[in-house]
Amino acid sequence: MLTLNTQEEVKSYIANNELVIAYFSTLHCSVCVSVKPKIEALASNYRDVKLFYARIDEIPMLSGEYSVFAVPTIIIFISGKEHKRFSRFFSITEIQDTIERYLELLK
Repeated sequence: MLTLNTQEEVKSYIANNELVIAYFSTLHCSVCVSVKPKIEALASNYRDVKLFYARIDEIPMLSGEYSVFAVPTIIIFISGKEHKRFSRFFSITEIQDTIERYLELLK
């Protein structure tokens, strides 16, 4: 999973990719640690999906800019705009369904 370390990198990555999964976390979140490999495995199934990881404890401005108040937070961006958000407790299947619905529309 690509790790982005600045607010500018995050903005640029979202703006320059069609379908992006943003994974926001902190270093001391045990839920985040267990979910991260599952998200990586899910994203690896889709060549058109770009995935990045950003730690809001290292880049606190991201919390305000993307309204991240709980971790982990996963935001799916389509064409630079937020499409769907998942926070703290969610199903990997929900994320997969969202991705597949969008990819189906592109066909």
